[in-house]
Amino acid sequence: MKLIPFYRRTYLLAFCVLGMLACKEPCDKVDCGEFGSCSEIQDEPNCICSTGYEKDAEERCTLRSTDKFVGTWTAEEVRTNNLTQVKQTLSYEVSMADEDDNIVRLYVSNIGDFRCPDGSSPALEATVNRSAFSIDEATYCPGAGFSGYQFRRSPGAINATQDTILINYRVTWTEQGTPADFSGSLKLYR
Repeated sequence: MKLIPFYRRTYLLAFCVLGMLACKEPCDKVDCGEFGSCSEIQDEPNCICSTGYEKDAEERCTLRSTDKFVGTWTAEEVRTNNLTQVKQTLSYEVSMADEDDNIVRLYVSNIGDFRCPDGSSPALEATVNRSAFSIDEATYCPGAGFSGYQFRRSPGAINATQDTILINYRVTWTEQGTPADFSGSLKLYR
């Protein structure tokens, strides 16, 4: 709220009491939704969303940040073996899911089309921040004779107008004493 000098505030209060002036704050009639609050910025109302939520088309904070990522995406990937410099072009599906009780976590399955020793795909964890996410730096699927996939922190961003996601990643591992080091660039689309 702007600070009004004392003498102006006194006159303003008198007018409000007499009913001659409509004395309303900019946020008085603003509905920011269940997960938002109104804040006055330069005499204009502005909805500020709680962590994990975004504005909908009506500027209300009702959308979970993870919702736009969830689903099955088709991946086009160019992957480079950093030890041999051999490039591969792959096409496969990637799944993204969230959990109802965690609005800023995302689980990405089948990235890089990597397989754990048991044949499953590592479900990578990512943190969402509005239209971007970052795959956590972690080790997935360690097992006998296999170090596990060590994913480096990997950014991803969604282009809502084109409904595409771009992800760059790097993963290393050692299997039966042989090191591997890959970098990938994925384009996901629906």
